[in-house]
Amino acid sequence: MSLKRHTAYNILGAMVPIAVSLLTVPAYLAAVGDARFGILAVTWLLLGYFGLFDLGLGMATSHHIAAAGKDAEAQVSRWFWSALLTNLLLGVIGGLIIWPVASYYFGHVIVVDKAMRAEMLAAVPWLALAVPVATVTGVMSGVLQGLNRFGRLNLISVTGTVLFQLLPLGAAVFWSPSLTILLPVSLAARAISLIWLWKEIRPLIGTGASAGFSRDRAKTMLRFGGWVTVSALFAPLMIAIDRFAIGAMISAAAVSYYAVPFNLADRLTILGNSLGSALFPKLSALGDGDLLSLAIRSEKALMAAMLPVGVLSIFAIGPFLTLWVGPTFAAKSIPAATVLMVGIFFDAVSRVPLYTLRSQARPEAVAKVDLIQLLPYWALLYAALSRGALAGAAWAYVGRVFFNYFLLAYEVGSLRKTGGWALASALILSGAWLIASTQPAWHSVWIGGLVAALCLAISLSTLLLPSDLRRMLRDRLQVRRLA
Repeated sequence: MSLKRHTAYNILGAMVPIAVSLLTVPAYLAAVGDARFGILAVTWLLLGYFGLFDLGLGMATSHHIAAAGKDAEAQVSRWFWSALLTNLLLGVIGGLIIWPVASYYFGHVIVVDKAMRAEMLAAVPWLALAVPVATVTGVMSGVLQGLNRFGRLNLISVTGTVLFQLLPLGAAVFWSPSLTILLPVSLAARAISLIWLWKEIRPLIGTGASAGFSRDRAKTMLRFGGWVTVSALFAPLMIAIDRFAIGAMISAAAVSYYAVPFNLADRLTILGNSLGSALFPKLSALGDGDLLSLAIRSEKALMAAMLPVGVLSIFAIGPFLTLWVGPTFAAKSIPAATVLMVGIFFDAVSRVPLYTLRSQARPEAVAKVDLIQLLPYWALLYAALSRGALAGAAWAYVGRVFFNYFLLAYEVGSLRKTGGWALASALILSGAWLIASTQPAWHSVWIGGLVAALCLAISLSTLLLPSDLRRMLRDRLQVRRLA
């Protein structure tokens, strides 16, 4: 397997949806308005949260197929049918549960006008139907990931994500911006991806469910997936709770002002996600010593790549939002956006220890890390939002991802080698934020701060790179100079 090639596939698979979202977000805001766009953001968060009814079986499927090594393809049918039929049932249960939960939140909690509230409630059944589609998709994707077929997986994922962004937008522009139209059209886009995944894995899965389903295999995956589910249950209460709380304590429109830069920040972690996903099958097949060495090497290389990205993002987000969504919207987003960019470094780098723990079949460690953070994060978030401060909510996010990385790296055993570098990176990022948030864009002090912070980031990144990667980079630069 080629780690570089698979990481490249994952990066390319993430970059196309980013490019599409950069084009579609302003169009969405114009077509549906700030408040409805905020409601859509909350709707997809609810769907993502109730994807926990996957019970970790998508990840478990990938893990067991990857761990089978050379016999992986022979194991596909045995693991797939056990996971698929279990997950279909769990998805139906999840859909039945999300219905009353979403009805209560949209009917009584989120701050929105009466007409919009009625529209949200009418669209809830479509949200319930989307849950089993999501859980079944997770298992099918897990098959391709476990077999290291990242090219095909990303092609399907990219196409599905682009359709998910464009089809509802087309419906809003040419038909109606009503949620009762947008949600079923979005579900249709997800169904297209599901059908394509099925066609891709169908030749690999044997003659039928009766030939592959096993109660014992289902129990094995549920034991693995049980701790993944605990993490899936509580992690969204940190990852997504800020936007739910903003909708409840401020307004649906405020969700838009926070969610737009948050989604940008999340997109900028693509390198961490791509590397972690590509590492997972390889780590699953390694022994403890080789696994830790690869994890440390990957963490340091990822830090080296993400630190300059973080510095540039802190300075660039204000001018970018002004050009992208207009000065009125940007003025309400920039205070939180600048802070959120500080966190992308730790959010991205944490993906390596996260996937390492899962590859070791230690999802319980990930769940414990999530539980440790839960109450402190809630307290910080409530204190920030009780004053109506979106920037305070962003700082609560930064604190969470900072400590999340350190706790995960400690569990893996890599912290002794990487913790000092992470703290040095935090100092550079904090200095960059201080200048970017207090100086007008393109002012001489702002430009000087950008240059100084970027030089420090590049210097530290050079020291962080493993020696062989540093030599390879130096050799390639020399070849380009000669050319």
